Formats: sequence, structure tokens, C-alpha cells
Amino acid sequence: MAQIEFSEVMTQDGGLAFILDRLPQARGTESARGKGKKFKFREDEKTASASLKLVTEKGYWIVTDFGGDSKGMHAVGLAMELDHTDFVTALNTVAAFYNISASNNTGPRSEYNERPASKEEQDGTWKVIPKELTEETLKTIFVTSAWQALASKVENRFKKAQEICSRYHLKLVDTYWIVKEGKYQEWKSTDDFPIFFFDEGEWGKIYQPLAQKKFRFRYLGKSYPLHSWPGSSSEVLRWKGSHR
Repeated sequence: MAQIEFSEVMTQDGGLAFILDRLPQARGTESARGKGKKFKFREDEKTASASLKLVTEKGYWIVTDFGGDSKGMHAVGLAMELDHTDFVTALNTVAAFYNISASNNTGPRSEYNERPASKEEQDGTWKVIPKELTEETLKTIFVTSAWQALASKVENRFKKAQEICSRYHLKLVDTYWIVKEGKYQEWKSTDDFPIFFFDEGEWGKIYQPLAQKKFRFRYLGKSYPLHSWPGSSSEVLRWKGSHR
């Protein structure tokens, strides 16, 4: 039986993205030298006493809660603490965050790269680089019955799907990047793990149909509230969303 390896999970980015996702109040306090600012591990704490630092020799980040037992926690340990669960369950939680599958540890997932941002790359900037839609990638968001219902003739279905995507500004992504907390982060789609983008100009929404359900969507830019989203994408997403 295939198992998720702790080492593979921690090599993604040392667990930093997962830690910041679960402890957003820690953003901006991380330090590779152990001299970062303190943050409040719990909302009701009077004094910020937790720290987030990189353990260089191990290559992963740890959270130390000096208001608790003062033991350093890597991403999996943090999941155990916050979710009150065992190691294996916590490991699976962190693996799911990074789209690592127990049945196939090499994918499917996007290609990820990270580096320190240059002086010209300002925090908050982002860009999506699209590529041409293909029939195979579109079939990841249309269930078989919906695809067949697009047109009676097989050769017309792809064209109809393209029209729907155009109507809702849905594009196939080659690469997208963001600059956040001084880091340039880049994701590249693959044939096995397509990434889509609902392009609304100054904002948009990343859609990863093959990711774990809670990691399928991500907003970029200044987003509209859901209730006022111009040109709702529900017609596209309904084809696949509830069937996965």
C-alpha cells in the first residue's frame, strides 16, 4: 500500500505555506535566523509569544508556542496540535494541502518554484500567463454527460465548450505567479494537473479541478464579494463540481 512520506511533504517549502495558511497572524514574522517578531498563537493572549523560524539543518519551518509547552512544531506537528489528531492523519492533511497523493506521490500536481523577490517585484503583484485551451483539459471540468450534451456532433463539442469558457472569461493557465512577503512564488500547470483562471481584469479566481476540494480555488487581486460576481461561473463549474 502506497504511503505518503514525511520527507516529501516537508520538501515542498519546508511546510511554510501550510503554517501561514493555518496561522495567518504569523505572516511577516518568519525568520531564517531565529530573530523574527513574535506573534499571538491564540487570539485571547495578552502578549505575543510564539515564533516562526527555519531550522536550517533540517530544511523545514517550526512554530514554537512559548505560551504552551514551548516545543517546536513543524507543519505536521502544528496540524496535530490544532486538529487534535494523530501523526498519520495530520500528515495526510498537510499532504492534501500540497496536492500530494498517497496513491501517486509524484502527482498529479502543479510544478512549484519559489525564490526571494527582486527589488522590482513588489508585494501584492501577480500575473497569470494563459495558454491555448485543449479538448483534454476541458474534459477535466465537464463530466462525460455534460460534454456529450454540448452538441450532437462530436466535432462541435470542443467549439461549444470554448464558447462557454469565453463567455465566463475562463482561461487555461500555463503559469501564474504572485509576490508575497518578499517571496516570488510560481505555479505551472501540467498535462496531468491543469489550472484554470476566471479572468475579471483586476482580479480573478484560480480553479484547480483535480486538486483536493478545499484547495481548488484561490483568489488573485481585489476580488468581488461572491453575491455580486459579474458573470457568474456557475454554469461552467456545475458540470464537474458536485460529481468529483
